[in-house]
Amino acid sequence: MVVEASSNVYLATAAAFLGAISVGIGLGYTSPALITLQKVDHYSNNTSTLINSDRIASKREAFFIGASLTIGAFFGSLFGGPISQILGRRKALILYGIPYAVGCALIYVAENVAIIITGRVIVGLGSGMICSTAPTYVVEISTPKTRGFLGSCFQICITIGIFLMALFGIFSNEQFDYIFTWRYLALIGVLPSLGLSATMLLMPESPSWLILKKFRINEEPEKTLAKLRTAKSDLETELKELKEQTSLVKSNLLSFTELKKPEVWKSFTLSLALMFFQQFSGINIVIFFQTQVLKEAGFSSPAIGTAISCFAQLIFTALGAYIMDKLGRRKLLLLSGCGHSLSLLVLGVYFRFLLNDNTKLTLVPVICLVVYLASYSIGWGPIPWLMIPEITPSTARSFVSSIASSFNSICALIVSLSFDYICEALEISKTFWLYTGFCVVSCIFTCLFLPETKGKTFDDILKSFRKNEPENRSESVQLEPLKQ
Repeated sequence: MVVEASSNVYLATAAAFLGAISVGIGLGYTSPALITLQKVDHYSNNTSTLINSDRIASKREAFFIGASLTIGAFFGSLFGGPISQILGRRKALILYGIPYAVGCALIYVAENVAIIITGRVIVGLGSGMICSTAPTYVVEISTPKTRGFLGSCFQICITIGIFLMALFGIFSNEQFDYIFTWRYLALIGVLPSLGLSATMLLMPESPSWLILKKFRINEEPEKTLAKLRTAKSDLETELKELKEQTSLVKSNLLSFTELKKPEVWKSFTLSLALMFFQQFSGINIVIFFQTQVLKEAGFSSPAIGTAISCFAQLIFTALGAYIMDKLGRRKLLLLSGCGHSLSLLVLGVYFRFLLNDNTKLTLVPVICLVVYLASYSIGWGPIPWLMIPEITPSTARSFVSSIASSFNSICALIVSLSFDYICEALEISKTFWLYTGFCVVSCIFTCLFLPETKGKTFDDILKSFRKNEPENRSESVQLEPLKQ
């Protein structure tokens, strides 16, 4: 079967992933914003060039400003999938850009911390809804050959957003007379979020979703699929496969009977595991500790150092997208997990044995961070977001994506809130070793249970879940290792 993506696939992907850039901007906002938001400037003793009335957050309030995004993302992820299942992927993405922009605007006009936190929660709400829908939309309009690259572009765009905030954060320092205060930094997110809503008005709906709703709408899935494929493509065969995948759909909600199907509960379990290992790889801890490591390595400006590291992360994320359909998902996840384990292990050794040693090893933590971020960018960063809609039947895709995204937010919140307590109980070196253990387990999980999806059709992937399963099996079964 010949299936080739038309230019409309790439245009629709670019439009949808304006939302991913917005998500990255929201994630990267706190670090540069706190330079001009906190009442005490921890970067300089000279605050005379900044209007003190704009420094309205205490240290504790600054913590809540950062964490509030995750709270909003949890609820956004929870409701984003069901909304996209009812309205459609396209209309949902048009809608999701609006609350994000409203949240940014609310932060800009805020006169107290409560309003800032409210704005951050709303931004998180929009971010969570985007994360639960945009990857699904792109996977559903893609071909098997382009699905890996286009799906991984979601993480690339998030990284672009983070890098943009780090870049503007350079101008939030005393050296540049605080050109970009926290108010102006908040406005940066308005442009891509409104761009998402505007451009998605011109894009086609997901053919898979149209087939699900074929008796309730006037739009024909055949015409939409034709817009997304070249003239050489075998539309009839592809459409037949899509209809077979959705033939058992009876409602927008996932019934308990459907959840017991091996292709549903296995994909659901694997999706939760992917999100768990993504967050418990320690990514938030590494980002949190990055500035201190750069200071100890001799960087005179933490903001410039952060921008450099974010740029390196962007490069490796793009590299991961390029090689994903060449090496496959499993190999990259294994490589990523091994890189995580090695870098965190050595970082723990550094803080346990070498931190106060009078040696010339100050570059060790910098190298560890580069290796870690590079490993994350080619594997555990983008691949979970890509694989979840890949391995999930279209009948359950919105449900699974929504729950998995919410679970991701919960894990992120747990990791962020528990870091200080774990450090107090174990000290920083053993904390890094603890997360090394999670990374090692992620490699074992990938080897034993995760199927390869590179170059496979949705039908091929689902058949691997049904393999060796009785046709009318209704009882729970154990998750067996899935071979490549």
